[in-house]
Amino acid sequence: MIEDVAKKHEERLAIQSRNFESEINKLREVAKERNELFEKRVSEMKASFKLKINELQTLMLKEVKNIVDNYKFFDEKGYVVVGATIRLVELNKDYSKDLKVRLRKRTKCFQKNC
Repeated sequence: MIEDVAKKHEERLAIQSRNFESEINKLREVAKERNELFEKRVSEMKASFKLKINELQTLMLKEVKNIVDNYKFFDEKGYVVVGATIRLVELNKDYSKDLKVRLRKRTKCFQKNC
């Protein structure tokens, strides 16, 4: 009788052990599937991020090129404006000298009653 109880107990333990093993195997399969899905999503996100980064880099390169082109354009225009300003100042100096000479002549003329 004790031997029968011990055998039944061993059989129950063996059955429970197999049940646990089958549950563990099922859970292992579920974990594998979830891991595969996770890895797939991560790789899709990684590809998406790379695409977005490439798009941003392209956009930034275009904007930097536009900024550089605008800088060159305005730099050239600045040299033109500076050159024109220098010419005007030089011309104005000559013109103002002529005016001063004319004014002196006129004041002398008025003083002498020309």
